[in-house]
Amino acid sequence: MLLADPTHKLTVRIKDAEGNPTWGIVYLFKSGMDAAMTIYVDDTGVAEVWVPGTAP
Repeated sequence: MLLADPTHKLTVRIKDAEGNPTWGIVYLFKSGMDAAMTIYVDDTGVAEVWVPGTAP
């Protein structure tokens, strides 16, 4: 029995040209979806989000 849709933890890391952590915005697109998931990364350069998966 599946109680909820499976999810996956996604870690996004952003670095500048010198390899230092930096902030930014990441747009995650999924095939078949019209809208993108927006991920805001703060100045630590790291963001962790849970994204929905697909049940087998």
